[in-house]
Amino acid sequence: MRVCVCVGWCRLMHVRNANCMYVEAEMTWHEALQYVARLEQHGVTVNRATLYSEYSTLLFARSQYEEVTHAALVVAVWLYNTMLFI
Repeated sequence: MRVCVCVGWCRLMHVRNANCMYVEAEMTWHEALQYVARLEQHGVTVNRATLYSEYSTLLFARSQYEEVTHAALVVAVWLYNTMLFI
């Protein structure tokens, strides 16, 4: 099983969040999701935890607390399902 970590997208989101560039961070989030979907179509398992962590930071900065909770649950389910196969 190949596991990919989206380091570049995560770093870019982190920098944009830290510099209050929330619109740009949102665009990066959507681009990263498209990239992840393409990788998964080719059979690559993508570690989404860091990506969702940065997305949660974006949502928290914009005071979207319910969406932060949802993002955390998505990661928890993904991690649980991934750990079952390791």
